[in-house]
Amino acid sequence: MAELPAPMIGGEVRRASLIDWLSLSRKTESDGEIRSLIEAIKSVVRDHFGYGDTIPMKSSGNFGEGARFEKVGGDIKWTTRTQAALNDWNDEGRCVGWLNLTLRGSSGIGLLPLSKAVSLITSLRDLGLDQCRRVDLTLDLYNDWDLSIFDIKEHLTQGSWRIPRRDPKCFRYMGALIQRDDGPTAATLYLASKTSENQLTVYDKGAQKELEMAWLRFELRSTRSHAEALFQKLLAAADAAHETGNALLYLDSFVTSAVRDSCDIRDVQDFPEYPNLPKNWTRSPMARLPDALAPVFRQVAPLQVRDMKISGGFAAQVRHACHSTGKTVWKLCVISVANKQDPGVVALQLGFTHWNRLTEEDFVEMSQSSGIAAKELEAAELSALNQVAAVEGIDAEIVSSHRTELRSKVEKSLTGQV
Repeated sequence: MAELPAPMIGGEVRRASLIDWLSLSRKTESDGEIRSLIEAIKSVVRDHFGYGDTIPMKSSGNFGEGARFEKVGGDIKWTTRTQAALNDWNDEGRCVGWLNLTLRGSSGIGLLPLSKAVSLITSLRDLGLDQCRRVDLTLDLYNDWDLSIFDIKEHLTQGSWRIPRRDPKCFRYMGALIQRDDGPTAATLYLASKTSENQLTVYDKGAQKELEMAWLRFELRSTRSHAEALFQKLLAAADAAHETGNALLYLDSFVTSAVRDSCDIRDVQDFPEYPNLPKNWTRSPMARLPDALAPVFRQVAPLQVRDMKISGGFAAQVRHACHSTGKTVWKLCVISVANKQDPGVVALQLGFTHWNRLTEEDFVEMSQSSGIAAKELEAAELSALNQVAAVEGIDAEIVSSHRTELRSKVEKSLTGQV
């Protein structure tokens, strides 16, 4: 039996939903209103990012002036009526009276968790910025080494996977011709024409960031009229989410559904006459979500919990419970093991993915509430990890974690000083 440090059995496949780009505009009534609106926007940005200071932009495109945020990826642009009159500008060509706010990428709105990003959007909507020029929604898939852009490209090229209402002739690929064996390979797959208002892109984010990790991004980029329609649906979802009592799950479902609608990849190999398909193939249950893509659209895929197969809304609820309370479940598992009690395989499975989130402060708190020494709790956690390994059929014994190794190093250093 192999002896392993605990982190080597971690790294489960997981996903996250984000809003990665936002461009909003508002038509103002006066120059004074523009100045007041700029200060209000900076205040809202400061409330959500912690920073709101700006510096002037050298160039602001069709707008008369602009300012970019110093520590946030984004900018504000505007054209006053005074500028337009002094320069004899065309109202439409120079966006006279308009103000635009853009928050872009991982240094902008993509930096915020989904719930906070939606809070930012609703605050901007309350300021009257309700005309959307562009919005990007993304699903990030982590730690799935079994799925690559090369796999998706190959299936779409062969025709075993198809997308309703999308012509594969307009699909484009950019990247290496051969996939690396030792890590992520830079590659991007565009599943729409260049002029589409509804672009779906799949790319290797791990390779883009030069990280040795499996990280695929499915990105829906909406512009013009499609962006406006999607933004209004997002606002409606944000308002409805607060009525559900489970806002994060509701918003995650909205983003997932929006990306899924545009990335409606179907496995069509089950049709009897494949590769020939019937005219109404898109309505047939034989045209199904490929198993390889189930982790991407996770809450609509079945969930296996030990011998139970959970599907539909209940699967979504269980997943949300794992994300929101999994750390607490793992604490209870550790305390149960320390008390020579069986926490149960379901609790171990639901809590295990959060084991590495426990801190020294958590063990102190657990020790105070249970009356068990922190060192004994750490030993109990190793025992719980070994129970998980046994349940998952991993032929290995967990002999240490980063916490037990750190404590051992500290004790040795103190002993050496005496």
